[in-house]
Amino acid sequence: MRPHTPVSPGLIIKEEMRELGLSDTDLAKILEMPLIDIKQLLNSHLMIDTTIANKLSELFGCSSEFYLNLEREYRCDLFC
Repeated sequence: MRPHTPVSPGLIIKEEMRELGLSDTDLAKILEMPLIDIKQLLNSHLMIDTTIANKLSELFGCSSEFYLNLEREYRCDLFC
């Protein structure tokens, strides 16, 4: 049995961006966030909070709870 590998929220967001043809810069402009924060988000160094989850939800059409749960599960897999 293979060990469980945590799925990074950044990886999911990158896939959603790819499907819409968005660059890091595009995402920064749409979410009204600094590019450095977007890069940290995509590398899972910036945690998804309620504000970010709401913005992602509006853009990608998933619920904000989806992103908050993804973040929580990822951090728990890493540190619990």
